[in-house]
Amino acid sequence: MVYALLYTAYRLWRGNATGATCAPSAFPGNLTLLTYAVLLALVDMVVRIWYPIDRWERFIFTAELGHLPQYASLFLFGLVASSRQWLDKISARTGRIWLGIAIAATLARFCYTLAHADFISADTWWASLAWNLWEALICTGMCVGLPYWFSRHGKWNGSFARFAGRSAFSLYVMHLPILVVIQMALEHSGLGPLTLTILTGALTVALCYAIHAAYEIASAKLAGKGRRGMRLTTEPMEREHLQMEKTPQHGVR
Repeated sequence: MVYALLYTAYRLWRGNATGATCAPSAFPGNLTLLTYAVLLALVDMVVRIWYPIDRWERFIFTAELGHLPQYASLFLFGLVASSRQWLDKISARTGRIWLGIAIAATLARFCYTLAHADFISADTWWASLAWNLWEALICTGMCVGLPYWFSRHGKWNGSFARFAGRSAFSLYVMHLPILVVIQMALEHSGLGPLTLTILTGALTVALCYAIHAAYEIASAKLAGKGRRGMRLTTEPMEREHLQMEKTPQHGVR
């Protein structure tokens, strides 16, 4: 939200509140994407020396600085991708490669956790680099592979798909406080980590969708009442106007 507000302020300052100004260009190649992932891993490794993951600092707002390079760079990447229409130009080869990288790295990450492995948790520079590169590959792969896959296989026009599209930003805004409340409620439940993760995620998603659905229903009812109120207000005026048109007008001599 902070990034979006800053970008909105920038566009208003530049006098270009809507519309892109950059000419369309080709989507970055695999070498460029790999270079970004490696550079992101290096920057993350350095930043997390002083600000490790799960350490939150309070400035104007509370932020996890360990993820700031990733969030900020990907937000800028998204702005450039939108203005240059990159998401419409992801080639099949690039999309499949990075989707495969994302899936493989994500599955490896789950297996690493479930196996209670610790071979890259040593307090060494190479372990830190390996961990951060692993994370950067997952992130870059998802950001390239998922838009490619959904642009070709996710053109669903059902009622739920339209509802999910409308509610996407609402879920992004509201999911964190809801997730935190559910986590706190289940903290002493005695459930295992995997069960807690699945249950917390399912409850958070379901509750977010339910809240947005209630918002849409309430908004529709209020809009309907507003339209009926306008009709009740304007109908007497319309009848009076019609009556005046039907009444003969006598000129004054």
